[in-house]
Amino acid sequence: MLSAFVSKNISATTYYVSTSGNDANNGTSTSSPWQTITKVNSMSFNPGDQILFNGGQTFTGSISPNSSGNSSSPITYSSYGTGRAIISDGPIEWSDLSYLTFSNLKFIRGGFFFYTGNSKPSHIMITDNEFSLGGGVLCQASYVTVQYNYFHESSGAPLVWCWDSNNITFQYNILVNIGTGGGDDGGAFDLDGGTTNSVIQYNYIRNVQTYAAMICDCPNGPVNNCAIRYNIAENCDINGDESIFRFITYGDNAGISNSQIYGNTAYMNISPGGAYTALAADNIGSSIISNCRIFNNIVYMQGNAGGFCGDAQVGATAWNKNCYYSTTGAASGSMIGGINANPLLTNPGNGDNLTDPRQLGALMTAYKLQAGSLCINAGVNPSAYGLNGGMYDFFSNTRIQGGTQDIGAYESGGTGGGAPATPVANAATNITSTGFSANWGASANATSYIIDISTVSTFATFVNGYSAKNVGDVTTLVITGLSANTDYFYRVRAKNVAGTSENSNVISLTNKPTGINDLNNGVGMKVYPTPATSLATLEYSLTSNANVIVKIFNINGQLVQSLKKASVVGVNKVELNLESLGTGMYFIKVSSAELNEVVKINVVK
Repeated sequence: MLSAFVSKNISATTYYVSTSGNDANNGTSTSSPWQTITKVNSMSFNPGDQILFNGGQTFTGSISPNSSGNSSSPITYSSYGTGRAIISDGPIEWSDLSYLTFSNLKFIRGGFFFYTGNSKPSHIMITDNEFSLGGGVLCQASYVTVQYNYFHESSGAPLVWCWDSNNITFQYNILVNIGTGGGDDGGAFDLDGGTTNSVIQYNYIRNVQTYAAMICDCPNGPVNNCAIRYNIAENCDINGDESIFRFITYGDNAGISNSQIYGNTAYMNISPGGAYTALAADNIGSSIISNCRIFNNIVYMQGNAGGFCGDAQVGATAWNKNCYYSTTGAASGSMIGGINANPLLTNPGNGDNLTDPRQLGALMTAYKLQAGSLCINAGVNPSAYGLNGGMYDFFSNTRIQGGTQDIGAYESGGTGGGAPATPVANAATNITSTGFSANWGASANATSYIIDISTVSTFATFVNGYSAKNVGDVTTLVITGLSANTDYFYRVRAKNVAGTSENSNVISLTNKPTGINDLNNGVGMKVYPTPATSLATLEYSLTSNANVIVKIFNINGQLVQSLKKASVVGVNKVELNLESLGTGMYFIKVSSAELNEVVKINVVK
């Protein structure tokens, strides 16, 4: 086994290509490089071989691979020296070949096209390259990874696209300023008909004429088990005749099944030119969408930039926990399966002008959630749908940090958002014979509060008008129109667009008898003895001379005795004659310019 391993590595050769070279050279060192792509195309290569072009130099023509690597030793095309070598004016095209890697190259007016001839290409890696002026990736293959590439100032049909493929991963790419390829195409990413077990994830997509990412069944059969997740799209579908993220079926007997669009963040600040929606599940023809889901996505419309979502197959696609927001409230279309709230993005519309995809997670800050966002801990965990959901968000944060996944492409690790916490009800104040003030503490993220008031502690019945009454964003409510000398109970709940809290603790109180509207336990005065029989002494203090009015009320609030007493600075004592009063509780009210007190006395005969 050791000799076989050594032999295999010895046979691998690195070849060099430089504009200063000569195709008559052996190409095996930087001092004897080949010169042209034509020479490269004329050669057959072994597994593990590398073909390296001189960085910063331009090579014109089409690379046409004619050899496959193997599972342990792919054939690699890349650069050497400083910078990326430029491959200009030619597609990189092949069929059947497998185990090829293309890295650290710059393609101008040319991209990749590989497809099935006698066998399906497989295990293709396209990573850390730059594409401009028309270059993209189109494939019919298996086990393809397109990652960490920078696509810009290009057009495609769409730009990165697979069909009749399996296990395709498009991830960690930047696509900016992408035009149309004609008709309904011209988007950024597409998992097309016949594709299975594939994903578009962790990409930053900006200024695209049509869609950012699409799953479509046209024209090569059904699509199954595919996903668009954790991408950020800024100003996509500028034409307004597609959608930013979408399912769409065309074929008559194909369809899309078991696929998802989730955890994406989309921003739009350009009024579209057509029937535009941000999220969509549409069909053209008789094929169907089945067991598919659109959830945990943020759609942020700056002004009247378009519609939120459309679903031509309502019921065929499950929508859940999406966040929709328009800065003017004027966005059209329905808001299926979600909340209408400002997600509190850090700096929406100002995505960084990055060119290095490997810096996306570290430098892309505009689409993170701020503290207190209602999207924090407010999503649905993909595991609820039997999905693994991946390990990370767009920013390479651990995907779930608060028990529940956040909505959008960013997992904050914060504690804000979601339904508000249960508020704490506080004691009633300003109790009168006909009302009181209900009080409670503020609950984080609450936008309004709900109150229940009852005359029984079980809340089996409610005071008229106070069953789940939404009172707005206040923490004190004045209650009026109640009955005197009656027991009341209240509780509150906090609410926002993400949900409603549990009930608070219950506060109980008894209204005053009629006419005693300011009972305050007689602060500053006292009466004795209590209980009394025929006489009692009322004692109170003043800071200035005054006439004091003393009134006695029975339990029903009826005035039973009244007197006026000239009083002086300091302690005053008034003798009360209780001979005419029967057994029971009475209320003594003392009023002056500086005194307004009520105290209770029990009379026993």
